[in-house]
Amino acid sequence: MQKLLLSLRFWAVLACGLACGIVQAEQTPPAAASDSALVKTFEHPGAEFRGKPFWSWNGELEKGELIRQIGVIKEMGFGGFFMHSRTGLATEYLGDQWFDLINACADEAKKQGLEAWLYDEDRWPSGS
Repeated sequence: MQKLLLSLRFWAVLACGLACGIVQAEQTPPAAASDSALVKTFEHPGAEFRGKPFWSWNGELEKGELIRQIGVIKEMGFGGFFMHSRTGLATEYLGDQWFDLINACADEAKKQGLEAWLYDEDRWPSGS
């Protein structure tokens, strides 16, 4: 008797699964339309789908040079960058000039259709 119940359960679950699959298949849009959009996005991904390097900032930072480098990042096909201070930074970390440069780079990134991210941990991990 127990084998019969297990067998009935199996067939019932299988029938429900098939019925749900048929209903789902009828609700799915034509493959050609969705595939076309997917292929187009894959061939020409937006900034949100492109790589973004850690842009190590060290030495004395100069606005003109940073803006130039953003252009290079764009030319290389990246979708943006992470501004990241590193050892050897001569510009005061978190000083007024630092924030002016962060804002200038974020503004330039926006103009060029890039994403600008601030990796603000310097050399110390958050929470330590």
